[in-house]
Amino acid sequence: MTTQPSISHQKSHENVPDLIRPAAPAAAQYPLPVPFTIREITQDNYRTRTFVLDGELDAVPGQFVMAWLPRFDEKPFSLVSAAPLTLMITAVGPFTRLVHTLAVGDSLWLRGPFGRGFTPHVGLPSADPEARKRRVALVAGGYGVAPLYWFAQTWLAETNRARERASLRPALTVILGARGQADLLYRERFARLFAHSPIADSPIAQPQIADPRVADPGHRLVLTTDDGSHGLQGRVTDALAPSLAAGEIGAVLACGPDPMLMAVDALCREFGVPGQLSWEAYMRCGVGLCGSCEHGGRLLCMDGPVLGI
Repeated sequence: MTTQPSISHQKSHENVPDLIRPAAPAAAQYPLPVPFTIREITQDNYRTRTFVLDGELDAVPGQFVMAWLPRFDEKPFSLVSAAPLTLMITAVGPFTRLVHTLAVGDSLWLRGPFGRGFTPHVGLPSADPEARKRRVALVAGGYGVAPLYWFAQTWLAETNRARERASLRPALTVILGARGQADLLYRERFARLFAHSPIADSPIAQPQIADPRVADPGHRLVLTTDDGSHGLQGRVTDALAPSLAAGEIGAVLACGPDPMLMAVDALCREFGVPGQLSWEAYMRCGVGLCGSCEHGGRLLCMDGPVLGI
């Protein structure tokens, strides 16, 4: 449950530049299911695996694909990467449990990509010198880490291609949350990603337990767990709020369950910080026909899943 944002901190986002708005969708590269061979499978935790497929897509972070198993069912999944095509799949139902029975060399059928993704250039320097010092916060709850990990890779890859501008690109604050330590996903991947960043050598010796209240010039990785079994005890918003209040954050990108996104939305509006939120929904067609993914009068498969604040 979220509270009404404080009126004293609210700011209008009517004039927010396009570079921080979600990217518009293009026509699906594969409107019908196409088989892709599974090239690699990584066990991420007790019920989550990452599948690397033998193929590529023309897509951006935040877009999704529809995965299909013939004569069984079809489900939507956010992309972890488009090259190679990568999905993170958690066994929580009949379809995903069946996917987990697949082995390297088997096929998984996909169509897409669909929807609006995150804008890769969010948070780039504006005319305001102070804006260049503000961080871009990536906030993930549970399985919501998948598209944000890809966004972080895209962000750092662009910095690698333009090292002379490295000091002008804001650092990232990544906040990952889960119920407990066993449910935290991709923390090692983020730690490795930041260890090779050209922006600045992160002063955090153990990024997975970074304290968001301690300022540092490099990238910051913060873990939160509801039960306190790892990182900070609490929710992702408990770690995000202090940085927003201190004026350290220039933009927020988030993906996770609806209650978490509602709380992030309220915080962004309270402190006048623009954001992009990737909303979850039950998607059946992916092309705006069935209406099952309606959210606030918009169809997430077409207008989202990433919506701007």
